[in-house]
Amino acid sequence: MVVAVRYHNDEPGLTIGLGVDAEDDWASAERNLHRFGTPGELSALAAACGTVRPLHLWCVKEAVAKATGLGFHVPVRRYRVRPGDGTPQQLSVEIDEFAPVPNSSYRARVRVGTRPTRPPTAWAVAELPLCPLADERSNRR
Repeated sequence: MVVAVRYHNDEPGLTIGLGVDAEDDWASAERNLHRFGTPGELSALAAACGTVRPLHLWCVKEAVAKATGLGFHVPVRRYRVRPGDGTPQQLSVEIDEFAPVPNSSYRARVRVGTRPTRPPTAWAVAELPLCPLADERSNRR
């Protein structure tokens, strides 16, 4: 499934990226977590969104990739999920040197879930402002 939308917020000059992903290959995600994520990223996602499995993390990364407009031109492991500010469904997403602003950080609003179909389908929706967080960029210098 491919869904990517951009819209303007009420805040002048702020564009919001929206990405959606849904997948049902649970076994592959379990086997391949080491290729696309880390246990720490899975823990950060669980802290923000509740019970999750590796397939949910894959869906989040794919939704974020779509929301940024960068897709997987940036390798999937370059999208790093970090704990947010403690607000439910908030995560910090760092994108390495391939991003428009190198080593930039975005605050994403993420929702995940599992649709009870046969087989069950994991899904994720990611919303993020398409300008990196200035305070986090300046802290990296």
